[in-house]
Amino acid sequence: MNKFNRTIALACVGILGFFLLLGLAGRADYKDQVILRMSQEEYDAIKQDLTQVNGCEPSEYEIADRWVQNNK
Repeated sequence: MNKFNRTIALACVGILGFFLLLGLAGRADYKDQVILRMSQEEYDAIKQDLTQVNGCEPSEYEIADRWVQNNK
């Protein structure tokens, strides 16, 4: 029974890892698609605004998220 439990545990970890990787890939694709839709001026303005607010340079995901929030 011990080998069976390890097999089930390994299968569960594998499935969770698969969905984690799928989520990370989806997040990266979302970021890329949003950034491709915005102009360079919009990108630079949002980046400058977030840098002033946070005190450090924002990630591309934060820039994309802010652009989506402002354009709903």
